[in-house]
Amino acid sequence: MSNGPPAGGSASSSQAPGGETLRPRRQRGGSDPLLIVCRCFSVVTAATALLCVAVNVLSAVQSFRAGIDIFGGIFRCYAVVFSLFVGVIETEWGFIIQFWKIFEYWPARGMLQIFVAVMTKAYPSIQRNDLILLQEIASYMLLACGAVYIISGILCLGVLKRSKEQKATSREQAAKDLKELEKRREELQALIVSNMSIAYFCGIVSSLVPLCLFAPFIWVPSGCGFLISEHCVDQSYGNLFQSDCSMCDVGHEEEEEEEVEGAIPLPCFGNATAIYLDLGFSALTLPSSGTFTRLTDLRLVHVRFQGTCELGDIVSSPRCPCLRKLRIRQVHGVARLTVHSDSLLEIDLWSLYGLQHLNIDAPVLNQLALKYCFVRRNQGQPVANISAPQLLSVTWMDVYDPSYVHLGNLGQLQQLCPDMFLVYGQHPNGHNREVLWLLQRFQVIHSLDIALGYPQGDIDNFQYLMENITHLPHVTFLTLHMANEGHGFGASSFHVLRLCTGIRKLSLVLHPTRDSKAGSLAASALQLVWALKMQADDDWLLTPALRRILVVTTHDAPDSVAAWLPLAARRLSGALLYHNLQEEEEEEEEEVVHGAIPLPCFGNATVIHLYLGFSAFTLPSSGTFTRLTDLRLVHVRFQGTCELGDIVSSPRCPCLRKLHIQEARELARLTVHSESLLELDLYSLNGLQQLNIDVPVLNELTLYNCFTQNQSIPVANISAPQLISLIWLDAYDPSYVHLGNFGQLQVLSPNYIWVYGHHHNGCNREVQRFLQHFQVIHSLHVVLEYPKGDIGNFQYLMEDITHLPHVTLLTLHVMNEGHALGASSFHVLRLCTGISRLSLVLQTSPNLEVKLCLKQLRN
Repeated sequence: MSNGPPAGGSASSSQAPGGETLRPRRQRGGSDPLLIVCRCFSVVTAATALLCVAVNVLSAVQSFRAGIDIFGGIFRCYAVVFSLFVGVIETEWGFIIQFWKIFEYWPARGMLQIFVAVMTKAYPSIQRNDLILLQEIASYMLLACGAVYIISGILCLGVLKRSKEQKATSREQAAKDLKELEKRREELQALIVSNMSIAYFCGIVSSLVPLCLFAPFIWVPSGCGFLISEHCVDQSYGNLFQSDCSMCDVGHEEEEEEEVEGAIPLPCFGNATAIYLDLGFSALTLPSSGTFTRLTDLRLVHVRFQGTCELGDIVSSPRCPCLRKLRIRQVHGVARLTVHSDSLLEIDLWSLYGLQHLNIDAPVLNQLALKYCFVRRNQGQPVANISAPQLLSVTWMDVYDPSYVHLGNLGQLQQLCPDMFLVYGQHPNGHNREVLWLLQRFQVIHSLDIALGYPQGDIDNFQYLMENITHLPHVTFLTLHMANEGHGFGASSFHVLRLCTGIRKLSLVLHPTRDSKAGSLAASALQLVWALKMQADDDWLLTPALRRILVVTTHDAPDSVAAWLPLAARRLSGALLYHNLQEEEEEEEEEVVHGAIPLPCFGNATVIHLYLGFSAFTLPSSGTFTRLTDLRLVHVRFQGTCELGDIVSSPRCPCLRKLHIQEARELARLTVHSESLLELDLYSLNGLQQLNIDVPVLNELTLYNCFTQNQSIPVANISAPQLISLIWLDAYDPSYVHLGNFGQLQVLSPNYIWVYGHHHNGCNREVQRFLQHFQVIHSLHVVLEYPKGDIGNFQYLMEDITHLPHVTLLTLHVMNEGHALGASSFHVLRLCTGISRLSLVLQTSPNLEVKLCLKQLRN
C-alpha cells in the first residue's frame, strides 16, 4: 500500500525536511461553464418535451371523446410516446443510450426533436383556442431546441461536451482516490505515533521515510525483517525504490574528496535481518556500540564512511554473530577492512576506493569476490591476507602480486574467475603477468572462467600478448568469454584451449558488438571447436560432441543463421537454443520474406528451442530426428513444401515427448500422428484451418487462440484417449470441432467466461457448449473475466452459463478489474454443489464480498 501522495499531489500534506507542513494546493471550485449551459439546456428541452406530452394527451382525449377523429387520436398517442422518449433521452440515462447510441450525437437528437415538434403541430382539428395556443408554443419551442442541437452538433460542441464530461468524471474519481490515500496516510501516521517511531518496517518495507532525514530516530520493533534505504527516495512516504541516478556519479572522478558535513548516523538495528543502504555517496557514521543480533545480510552501496568506528568492527562476529552475506560496493573512506567472522558465507567487495589493508579470517566462507579495490593505489602497496579454508568460489578481478597478497590454504576451491586477459597491448604489460601469477597459484581447478579482452578500433600499434600465457591449471570445466570488438578471435581462443587439454566441458560465451552478427560469431565458434577436436584426436569423429549451443541475437539475417546451423547439426548431441529478439513488423499485409532459414536434420539433438523473430523457416524434406524429445518453435513463419506435421510425427520424430508451437504464421494444416508425444501446446497459430491430432499416449493438450481470427470455419479432430489435462482457450463449435473419447481426463480449463458484455457475443455460449461435452471432471479451472472501465453499457452475461460438470476440485480465477464479483462468483459456486475443495484466485486485491460468500458457503 502506498502511503504517500502522488507526484505533484494535492490530496495530502507531507513533512518538509525542516519539519514544516506542506499544505496541498486547493483545486478551483465550480464546474465547467459549457457543462452548466448544456445541463440547463437539457432541462429546458426535457420540460418542452413534457409540455408536448401534455398537449398531445389533451388532444387525444378530445379526439376520442368526440368520436369524429379516431385516427387523429391514435396519431396523438404516438406523439405522446415520442415526446416521452425525447424527455428520457435528455436525462442521458445509460440504459437508454446503450441501445440507441446514435442519440449520443446531437444532430440525431435534434432531428428527433424536430420530428416530434411536427407531430405535435400536425392535425390542428382542435376546437379550443387555449389548447391550440398551447400546442403552438410547445411545437415551436421543441422545434427551436432541435435546431439548436443540429447547429451545435455541426459545430462539434457535443464532442467537446463529452470530452469535458469525461475529464470531470476522471477528476471526481481522482479526488475520491486522493481522499482514500489521505485516509490511509492518517492511519499510518497514527500507527507510527502509537509505536513512538518515525519509520515502521515489517517484512519487506512498504513505506519508508528517507534515512537522511530521520536516521537518528529509526527504530525497528521485534520480529521485523528488512531495512532498505536509498538516499534519493521521495520526501513523502512513497516511492521506495525511486532514486536519482545522477547522485551515484558524484565523487567517482575525484582523487581527494572533501569531507561531507552532516553525516548520517547509523543506529544499531538489533532485530533487523537484512539491511540494504544505497546512500548516493552521502556520509555515514557507524555505531560505536551495540550488536546486530539477527542481521544476516548487509549491503552498502555508494557510501562515504566517516567517524572513528571501522566497518570491520561492525561486520565481525562479536557485533554481527549471524551475518551470512556481506556486499560492499563503490564506497569511500575504507582504508582498512579487517573481518573476523565465524558465520560469513559470502563476501562481495567492489570498488572500495582507497583500500590499503584487507584482512579476512572467515573459517566457513564459501564465496569471495574482489573487484577493482586495489586499482587506485595511493602511495604504498596494498596488503591482503585471506584465510578461508572452506572457500569454494573466488572471483579476483583486481591486481595481484604474491609479495603482498597472501592467500591461505584453499584446498576446497572449486571455481576460479581471474581478471581479463588482454589479447593485444604494449610490451611489457604487467596486467597479464599478474593474472598469470594468480593462475600459477593453483594446480587443479574444477571450473575456470577466462575472459579475453580486445581493444576497440585499430590494433596496428599493439603487440600480440597471448604468447606470454604459458600455463593454466588442470581444468575440468572451462568457460571462455570473448568480446572481440570485431577482431578475429580464433588464434587467441585456440591458444587458451591448447593449454587446457583435460577439459570435459567447454562453454564459449560470445559477446557480439553492434557491428557484429551473432550468427557469424556462432559459425566461427563452431568451426573453432571442430578444428580443435580434429587436431586433438586423429580419430576426431569419435570425440565427444557438443552438448549445448545457446545463441541470443537481435535482427540476425537468415543467411547468418543458415551459415552455422549445418555445423551445429553435425556436432550437436544435446540442446540447441536460439533466440532472435526481433519483433514482428506491424503491417496489415506482409510481404513474403526472402532468404528463409533452412532447418537441417539434427539426428542427435535432444532439445531444440528456436525463437526466430518471425523469420521465414523451411523444414527438411528428409532425415530423422532420432533422439529429439523436446521441440519448441516460437515466432516462426513457415515456408516450403514440407509440412510441420510430417516432421513431428512418429516416422521422423520417434522419441518426441514435448511439442510447443507459439505465434506461428503460414501454418494452414497441422496433422500429428505420434506414438510418443506426451505434451502438446499450440498458441496463436494464425491461419490454422485444419487440426488433426492422433496421439494415443498424449497426457496434456493446450490450445490457445488458434481459431478465433480465421475467416472460414476451421476443422479440428482430436483423438487422445489417455488425455489427462485439457486447456481449451479457443473457439468451440461441436459442428466442426470433434473431440474423441476423453475417459481419462482429470483437469479441464475452458475459455474465459465474460461476466459483462453484449448478448450478441457468443463467447459464453461456446463455453457452455464445450462444458456440456463433459459430465464429470476431477479438477475444473474457471476464469471470470470482467471488462475494464465502466460497465454501464454492458449486459450481465452469467445467465448464459446454466450447467457445469460434476466437479471435485474447483479453481475459480477472478479478474474483476475493480468491479463487484460476489454475484458472478456465487453463480458459479451454486452450479458446483458437489465440490470438496475450492480455490479462489483473485487477480486484484481481495474483496470483502467474496469473503462473505465464503462464509455463506461454509455455513
